[in-house]
Amino acid sequence: MNWHWIGVRAAKLAVGLAALAFALTATAHAQDDDAPFVPAWTQSYINPFPETDKYKLYVIGDFLAAGLATALPEALDESASIEIEQETRNSSGLARPDRYNWSRRIEDILEDQTVHVAVIMLGTNDRRRIRAASGFEDFGTEAWAEAYRLRVDSIIEKLTKAKVAVYWMGLPIVADEEGRAEYEQINSIIRERAYIGGVKYIDTWNGFSDQFGNFSAYGPSVEGVTKRLRDNNGIGFTAEGNRKLAEFAASVIKRDLAAARRERSIPLAGDEQQQAQIARMSQEQRPDEQDNVDEATAETGDAVAPVPGDITVAEENAENGRGNRAVSFSDYSPPGEQLAIDIGDNLTALATISPANILSARGARQQLPLSERLYYRVLVQGEKLKAPEGRIDNYAWEGG
Repeated sequence: MNWHWIGVRAAKLAVGLAALAFALTATAHAQDDDAPFVPAWTQSYINPFPETDKYKLYVIGDFLAAGLATALPEALDESASIEIEQETRNSSGLARPDRYNWSRRIEDILEDQTVHVAVIMLGTNDRRRIRAASGFEDFGTEAWAEAYRLRVDSIIEKLTKAKVAVYWMGLPIVADEEGRAEYEQINSIIRERAYIGGVKYIDTWNGFSDQFGNFSAYGPSVEGVTKRLRDNNGIGFTAEGNRKLAEFAASVIKRDLAAARRERSIPLAGDEQQQAQIARMSQEQRPDEQDNVDEATAETGDAVAPVPGDITVAEENAENGRGNRAVSFSDYSPPGEQLAIDIGDNLTALATISPANILSARGARQQLPLSERLYYRVLVQGEKLKAPEGRIDNYAWEGG
């Protein structure tokens, strides 16, 4: 067997796969022009780079969501960068789209508005027959559950395709035992589809039950004082109950906002007002830089995909005689790369992006300078890396 030939082919295959992975990362978001740009390397659940100065959050759902929407601004008061919109219909749900079609309504919202965060609370009115492929199905049957899964998936798919951070609130425990069992079935479906769809499910059940797991109209408020939290109907919330419900969502959202804030923090770039100015300018494609990309492409034949806010650098490639070559560094550069942006008044902000929340070894490797990264050394500089002893492409055993 020709081990030398196998080793060469294996090495070529490894390099090819590395190039493919790099290319897919660079073009992943260019494939969907309608979706907001979210950098592939981001560690946060919420996009660190909103298109505006504020995140736009939509509260979506039925009458429980309406109560949640009234208390959420107070719960998120530390995050002045959030603008909250309420999109609720008291008697709506997913079981009867002929009465109100949430999937279609969300589609309309996404066409007209920029949405960064969605808090959803639906299902209170869904303990009824549903129209499935086989006709009307009674609540609790497998055909009912399958039809309901499809409707939850439809909403999750539309929002995640638009790069919206989704928080789906589970239904709370209720007084009626039969209703309690039915709400648990609905919660199990939503929890499953949220997990599969890659969005966050926020459980509220235990937060409104007593020490034995039973329904209680009274319980500890946000301040820790025992107060009435539930309405007389055993389903809805009082004002204090809505405040506590909002804290369930706010605690998770604020944590994710903090992670996003750390990722977009630019050291040495001035105060928050100056950084906001830089963030706004980074969203705009500068025409002169786009011209440089087009000229370089025409000369070399290399396809350079423009990214909003790219900084184009021409470097001499005398070794292969291909003239100037455009190298693009995005404003959403991986951690450790240099960022230079003209902020007006003859001032230029220079910074190295290095998010504080990357603690893993993988994250540490991402912070290597561009010239020291493996793909750059192999694919750009053409460096031949020494194979570790014992690997198939190490030919020390040949005596060479």
